[in-house]
Order: sequence, then structure tokens, then C-alpha cells
Amino acid sequence: CTATDASGNATSASFDVVVQDTTAPVLAAHPDLAADAADALGANVTYAAPGASDTADPSPQVVCLPASGTHFALGATTVTCTATDASGNSASTSFTVTVSLTSAGLCRLTLQDVQTSAKYQRLDRIGKLAVSAIVNGACQLLTNIGPRVAPAKKAQFVKAYQNVVQGLVRPGWLTHAQADDL
Repeated sequence: CTATDASGNATSASFDVVVQDTTAPVLAAHPDLAADAADALGANVTYAAPGASDTADPSPQVVCLPASGTHFALGATTVTCTATDASGNSASTSFTVTVSLTSAGLCRLTLQDVQTSAKYQRLDRIGKLAVSAIVNGACQLLTNIGPRVAPAKKAQFVKAYQNVVQGLVRPGWLTHAQADDL
């Protein structure tokens, strides 16, 4: 810059202008997720990271923890995603992943437990078919109880299911803990 007075005297000076990015990226909201358990411990859950935008950085880095593809335990887990731009500004958002063991999933796991038991392995082919049919029938009965079934009918289904499950405890096909879980 140059300044000149009325007498024609001039002087010049210069200065630096530093433009600094102090604005954090903006993260899109991520919906909560629900997943069925793949085993008694939970499920591997995959998800897409939320999108992020920034006024100065065209592609801010987004990192989510726990990461997509991670094994999530039964229950609710909070996932936190953080977007960071090239200037180090960051913003975070979170969502919940809920892993549940459905009746169908629990039945599948129970059938696997029964079929891998030593007692089951000693059965002949007909015995194995019979035990598998009992477990499958009980599970089918339980999973068919829908919201439109009258309460009295639902109670009958549940009682019949409980009787079948208890029938598997007495000869040792299921433990009491497995039957209680069912």
C-alpha cells in the first residue's frame, strides 16, 4: 500500500493477509440401525458412513467407531462418526445400532446347539429327524404368534411351546438355561 501527502511525499508498506479455515465440516444425520443377531454374541453390522461437506475442503475424512463390519454385541451400541477437514476442524454425529436375538434367530441357535450335542450325535437317523422336527415345530409355533392373534389363542400357543421346550429338557436335549432362554 502507498500513501502520498499534499506535498507529494509518498511511503509504502506491505502486510500479509492470512486466510484461515475455522469452519467445521457438516455431517449428514445417520438413521439408527437394527440388526438380527447372527449368533448368541451378536452380529457383524455394515453401514455406510454419513456424508460430509465443508466450505474449504472438498472431501473431509469421515471415521466411524465402531467401524462398519465390526461385530456388535447384543443390545444397543452407539456409533460415533467424526468428519475432519484438511485444516483440522472436526464435527461429530452419532447413531445407534441395536442387535436383537429374534425368536427365529434364537430357535436357529437352539437347533444348532441340540444338533451339535453328544447325545444327538449318538442317535440314529430317525431319532435325529424326530428331535429336529420337535425343535423346528416348537420354534415355528413360537414365530407364528403374530400381533393379530387373539390373546387367549396366543396364551395357548405359548403354553404349547413351553411344553414342547420342557419336553426337550427332561431327556437332556436342552439345558434348563437354554429352555429358559427360549
